[in-house]
Amino acid sequence: MPVFFNLLAIFSITFIVANVSLSTIFSLVSQQILKIEVKSRKILLWTIVLLPWVVSFVLSIYILQAYHSGNSLNSFAFPHWHHMTNFEWYSWHGFTVGVALFYVMYVLMNQVRHLWNHKREIESLISFAKNKEADVYQIESDKASAFTSGFFSKKCFVTTALIEQTTLEEYEVVIKHERAHIATNDPAKKWLFTLLCSFFIKPIAQRLKLHMILAMEQEADNAVIKSGTSKLFVASTLVKVAKLNAQSDIIENKDLVVNFGADVLEQRIFFLLDRLKLEPIHKSITLLLMMVLVTISTASIDGIHHFMETYFRH
Repeated sequence: MPVFFNLLAIFSITFIVANVSLSTIFSLVSQQILKIEVKSRKILLWTIVLLPWVVSFVLSIYILQAYHSGNSLNSFAFPHWHHMTNFEWYSWHGFTVGVALFYVMYVLMNQVRHLWNHKREIESLISFAKNKEADVYQIESDKASAFTSGFFSKKCFVTTALIEQTTLEEYEVVIKHERAHIATNDPAKKWLFTLLCSFFIKPIAQRLKLHMILAMEQEADNAVIKSGTSKLFVASTLVKVAKLNAQSDIIENKDLVVNFGADVLEQRIFFLLDRLKLEPIHKSITLLLMMVLVTISTASIDGIHHFMETYFRH
């Protein structure tokens, strides 16, 4: 059991180092990320939020393997962790593990609570909504809005106000856009991405989420264009609907829905009007950044361990 808790301490320290390093790198290159092609950008964003977990897990397993093989007794091993069989809760090790476990449980419980409340909210909407088409529900409301929600049974919702204030062609653009979100399972992905972002500091988390929202919306816009609708018409419809639903608050928790609205409007319009040229991702640069992150995390674990034990009780 002490070995397990020491591994949690190693995981927690590595996660913090990787998270801080990655946040610093992301804050420096976040504007350049907007110029990457949509699908590649989504992969990169998923990589960013998952990488601290992956690096922490891999390093923990490496140190565990070193311990079982006897290499952990070598003070020159890189990296290494002393006294794997000793763990005290009344120490900085115990404090680190306790805070980490508390925060993970807090985030998970908070996100599950939001998910449960959202599920009840959607069930309430369905109970008085009219099934307009196979996967489209019409809500009687004077607020113009259209959005998609659901994990396993995904549905599009559109309000009467939006239907009445758009032409048939504009309405079709909205529905095609929402169905594109269904095809890529964006509501579930957005919730999971939001969950992973919760482990970053708030400014970085908000920027990461905005980047992912933009990528999801651009991908859905692309799907509409591929169906035969002109970019200019999609752009004009987007601007019109954004004006109509800018003040709408049909759904309380917007982290659990994807909607045809005012989210990251400027970048989407630039993209549709071909004023924002996207380029393929530079794989070599991405790989280099990942290697730098792994090196920083690996090099830091032993130094942090010795530093803490200089001033605090093991």
